[in-house]
Amino acid sequence: MHHLLKILLITLILALTSCAAHNPKREKTFDLTMKNIEQLTRWNEIEGVMNLIDPEYLAENEISDLDIARMQQFKIFGYTVSQKQMSDDLSQFRQTVVLQMYNKHNPVERQVRWHQEWRYNPETKRWTMFSGLPDLSQR
Repeated sequence: MHHLLKILLITLILALTSCAAHNPKREKTFDLTMKNIEQLTRWNEIEGVMNLIDPEYLAENEISDLDIARMQQFKIFGYTVSQKQMSDDLSQFRQTVVLQMYNKHNPVERQVRWHQEWRYNPETKRWTMFSGLPDLSQR
């Protein structure tokens, strides 16, 4: 009987933990944000991508007009998520995206890995990126 009580208690704790971590609104917001970043990137809407970057990150890591102009020189035709990892509490997400692109002035295909870190802000109920634009200097 004592053993059965322990099992029931552990099951109850696990169920409550699962309920606390599962948040349908947060998951829906996350899915929409991931779709948005992919679409904005594919359409080369850099200003839209910038709107997904956390203001706190931007305050410490300024993205210059030159960085934006550099991004706009490229045509992105592939966006493939190669790695992804969600934190246990569903508040942080990391993914690596492989961008297939070419420079509009030199149509040679290249690939760039873009490491993204996302955090959920419970106050604004938004996912924002705590990483900048992709590093185009990669070879």
